[in-house]
Parts: sequence; structure tokens; C-alpha cells
Amino acid sequence: MGDFPRTTITELAAVVQGRETPSADLAARVGLLAAINPALRDALLSLAHYGATDAHAAMLLVANQVRGVARVQTLTITGMFAYLDGRGAEAGIAFDAARDVAETAPETHTGLLDMLEIAIQDGIRPDAIARLVTIGVDIAEKLGVEFN
Repeated sequence: MGDFPRTTITELAAVVQGRETPSADLAARVGLLAAINPALRDALLSLAHYGATDAHAAMLLVANQVRGVARVQTLTITGMFAYLDGRGAEAGIAFDAARDVAETAPETHTGLLDMLEIAIQDGIRPDAIARLVTIGVDIAEKLGVEFN
């Protein structure tokens, strides 16, 4: 993998912090990263370190630019960020959209989506889900991403 995960996450973190719009190139790279495997997808959860609202806005723009497995994973992350931000209805919409896309992409791993859907249905508090951000930061740091 080389520097691809570190560079991609670092660039997206800068977009989140700057409240910028991710380029099509960055969105494609983030989508690929999210689709490659669950650990790399989970590293993207670290973006909530910079605030769930801004992370949600950036990831929603990414999700709108990708398709297939990448769209499922980025919509799942988008929903999680909305949930962390206390916007359960928006999270549910993102999860429903991710589930719809997953039905047309059967190779999609939906473990995170499944867990988050159960959490929202069971009324699990967003702060309990926030532990996933810590796990994402740990994974991202192992990839060489630095957090300020």
C-alpha cells in the first residue's frame, strides 16, 4: 500500500479542517480506500477527531462522487458522523441509502453498517459509538497519519 492510505487520509483531514470541498480525485481515492478493506475504512472514522459536523459534510461530498462498494462504505461513514453529531434522522437516511446500494453490490462488507443500524434502532447514545473514532485514530496513526 505504501503511502497511499496515509496521504489520502491526511489530505481528507485537511479538507475537513478547512471546510473545503473534496476534489473528484480525492473522493475517488477515499472511495477506494474505504472499499479496499474494513481496517482502512475504519481509519477514515478518525476524521471525526476534527468534529463530526465537518467530517460529515466532507464525507457526504465524497459519497456523492463514488459508486458501488465505495459508496456503501462512505455513506455508512457519513451516517456515523451524522449520528455522532446528534442527527439521528440524517444518519438513518444515509444508512438506508447505503443499504440500497449494498443490494446492488453483493460483494460489499456491511458489518459496520449492520452494527450502526442496530445502534440507531436500539437507541444507543452517540457517545457510546464515539469509541469507534478512537479505534479509527489508532488505525490511522499506525498508517502514519499525524493528528493535531
